[in-house]
Amino acid sequence: MVFFKNCEDNKIAKTKLSDIVKSIEHTYSEGKKSMNVRCSAGATIATNTNCSLDELFKIADENLYESKRAGKNTF
Repeated sequence: MVFFKNCEDNKIAKTKLSDIVKSIEHTYSEGKKSMNVRCSAGATIATNTNCSLDELFKIADENLYESKRAGKNTF
């Protein structure tokens, strides 16, 4: 779970998420074996201070599964 303090702009959040996803992507090789490591991410921007952490987590989790349906290395 990652929190961006004072990040109310979707463009900034997308750039930060893209950087995180790209930084995790890597292919590890040893001999004839290789393994690709990738990730997907789900996010939400809390503009309503009345939202609980549980509510925010649920929204981000739903968004994560939506990004996984869209393909690998997505957010």
